[in-house]
Amino acid sequence: MGPFSVPQGTVILTYTLVEKEYLDAQRAFKAHLARGRLLFRMVLPIAFGAALAGAYSFFVVDNLGWGIGLCLASAYLLASRMFWWQRRVRRALKENPERLGPFELELTQEGIKVSPGASELSWPVVLRYYETRDLFLLLGPARELCILPKRAFPMGDMLQWTERLRAELRGKGRRNNPDALLLKLTATWAVGAFFVMVLFAGSIHNFLGPTFRRAAARTRTAAGSVSNSQPARPAPINELNGRGTVYLVPLGKPQSILSTALLSYYRKKYGLELRVLAPVPLPAWTKDEIRHQLIAEELVEAIKRTYPQFAIDPDAILVGVTDEDMYISEMNWSYAFSWRQEERFAIVSTARLDPVFDKEPANPRIVEERGRKMLTKDIGLLYYRLQPSYDYSSVLYGSIDDVEDLDDMGEDFLTSDTQVRAERRLQDGDPCFTIRHFYVPDKTRTDSGILTGCSGEAKQLNLEIMEVDLRYGLFLDRRTEFYTPDRIPLQFTRVLRTQDSRSRAFGIGGTHNLNIFPVGDRWPFTWMDVIMADGGRVHYKRSNWGFGYWDATYSESDSGSSEFSGSTVSWNWPGWKLAELGGRTYYFADGGHLQRPEQSALLAIEDRQGNRLDLPRDSAGNLIRAHSSGGREPDSELDFEYDEKNRITHAWDRNSHHVDYSYDPTGRLVRVKDVDGQVTDYSYDAKNRMIAVMQDGKLILSNEYDARDRVIRQTLSDGRAYTFKYSLDHAGRVVAADVRDSAGLTWKISMSGGAQYTMEPVRGR
Repeated sequence: MGPFSVPQGTVILTYTLVEKEYLDAQRAFKAHLARGRLLFRMVLPIAFGAALAGAYSFFVVDNLGWGIGLCLASAYLLASRMFWWQRRVRRALKENPERLGPFELELTQEGIKVSPGASELSWPVVLRYYETRDLFLLLGPARELCILPKRAFPMGDMLQWTERLRAELRGKGRRNNPDALLLKLTATWAVGAFFVMVLFAGSIHNFLGPTFRRAAARTRTAAGSVSNSQPARPAPINELNGRGTVYLVPLGKPQSILSTALLSYYRKKYGLELRVLAPVPLPAWTKDEIRHQLIAEELVEAIKRTYPQFAIDPDAILVGVTDEDMYISEMNWSYAFSWRQEERFAIVSTARLDPVFDKEPANPRIVEERGRKMLTKDIGLLYYRLQPSYDYSSVLYGSIDDVEDLDDMGEDFLTSDTQVRAERRLQDGDPCFTIRHFYVPDKTRTDSGILTGCSGEAKQLNLEIMEVDLRYGLFLDRRTEFYTPDRIPLQFTRVLRTQDSRSRAFGIGGTHNLNIFPVGDRWPFTWMDVIMADGGRVHYKRSNWGFGYWDATYSESDSGSSEFSGSTVSWNWPGWKLAELGGRTYYFADGGHLQRPEQSALLAIEDRQGNRLDLPRDSAGNLIRAHSSGGREPDSELDFEYDEKNRITHAWDRNSHHVDYSYDPTGRLVRVKDVDGQVTDYSYDAKNRMIAVMQDGKLILSNEYDARDRVIRQTLSDGRAYTFKYSLDHAGRVVAADVRDSAGLTWKISMSGGAQYTMEPVRGR
């Protein structure tokens, strides 16, 4: 192999290619000269992206099919790009060994002649060329490839002919520049890293998040151990200034905890004279037969009806005590040790304070100590007007989840507690004025209103809850039509509200608790809200890095009592999932490009044990069935019928309990016939505002509104009336409200800029 002498300006090359040169030439041809060169170069990035997407689908989205499919596609692309084409080339060489030569080429000033007797490949007809470290590659007009190894050139002519080739073929190709290649590689990886961060920053954060949180927790623990090293000092009596008179009220029967020793304890320690009243009988409406518990708000109502003279006295502090278990209907708790209402009433339940409740030996001393702590806490908040504490050594400690927390909690007011005093206690949420009307005969009573938070749970059957949200002046009517206890209870609660012009499952302004749905912003996907049946929103903020929805984690940071407090929302193909701290998971459809909110509504609820409440829907988003498959035999089930305007007209369960719904021509729910055959009628004015609720033709409640659709007066069946007066800021937002009871008491409520408020009872005026 080698050159021989020719006229000046001409070089004749004779050479035979080795297999490595041929493979290098084919690789360079596929990457830089072939028609599919761009696709060949993109195979590796595409395979890498498919592998990332597959891993994300498998480990994050939990979609096994997509994960395996994408990973197999990635493996196929990698094998094809790295190995299979080389096998094909080697097989072709084995079948056609003449492709390696020998070759004899004549290089002239005009082009290349392949000897002997071949046509000339002039420089102008060369389509493209590419230069590697060892090879020149020229692409002819018929897309034939000419391979020139640099080793075949004469040593003295190498530089000259290299420059000539580059000059003649300028603009038709390029050479492999190691520096440029390094720069390109760096830029490519930088761009790739940028897009990986954009596309998968959330996943990276989710992966690294636990490490960061553990480190932060260790830091907080260390800081807390330092801060808690200072001993807590009980507050002197002269720093405790109470107001009014405290009355202790036994509920149902005399309570052993309200002993002379207890009264003596408060007299000696705080100079406080507590008065014990006669026991309050417990009517049937104070009990929830389904849950087998007393209802805290109804216990307060029983105290008010038994002692009306104290109920209208703003200086009377009444603390009821019961040894039965209770829950708070306003909160999604399974039980409660204590409940405070309207800044003047409190209820303490000692049922779970007794070790016997947990099947342990009786210990009256422990019950007395625990009960005394709860009473002292209520007295501190209501009588001394102190505020909840974050210090567990204070009796005002706010985070009591179980008796262990109660045992660890201190028994004294601290000096630090007396430094945080307020005439009104700041409460979270919106204030609501609530009227609870029972339909069953044994719970019939004269209705009255109470001031509560707006997060009320309407889980009792045969109960109509009518509320005025004082932050907006809007009216809400709730009623639970069906409730089946189960590991995931099957609850169906209808909600009607004013200030909502949209037609929903129950006509204009009417929906139900199983039609909650998420909304949020588009790119860069920073927040999400879950819209509840009453129109309230549970707000979530993005808590991880990133700009995509597929790896976003949205967190609810409210420390309140909602079932969604502390929950998170994340993408779960093909929709969203909401994970509660308590272990339940809510699944929603994807809401993108849909016509009705119901099309993105709740699809299922699942707990840690795999029990499910399935909520299949039709194409319009209408709930067609609610099916609970956890624990009960047979499974619980509800079915629904709709009219042509997507409104529920009929609902029934497996026990043939039926509820019928009727609408007026305007599209408003006007009549409900319940499972017992009772008929509830709803009347509206021309602005779709509910003005009356009637049961079997008898008035329950009537409403009057102002020009801004705010409730300004409510009248009950016995003539008792409540009037509402709102104070507005410059933007027309409600900042304060006065609720006056015709029986003689007025509540003054002030709203803060956030979702908080204060209340104060005063004598009627």
